Amino acid sequence: MELTPELLLEAKFGSARRGYDMAEVDDFLERCAEGLDVLLSRLRSEFDRAERADAELAQLRFRHLALLALGQ
Repeated sequence: MELTPELLLEAKFGSARRGYDMAEVDDFLERCAEGLDVLLSRLRSEFDRAERADAELAQLRFRHLALLALGQ
């Protein structure tokens, strides 16, 4: 099961005689969904940053090898 903000927001629970306050559960799930959305956004941003850094590193390695070849 993939944990997504939508999954938390769409979660439904049956009522029970001695259960939890459904409004509190709904509020908690909404806050969790908001927090998860922020974390997923940050994670996507960091993956993008890592991809850019990898590309830059590959380019620098290529330049380094080219400079070494010119020096020989």
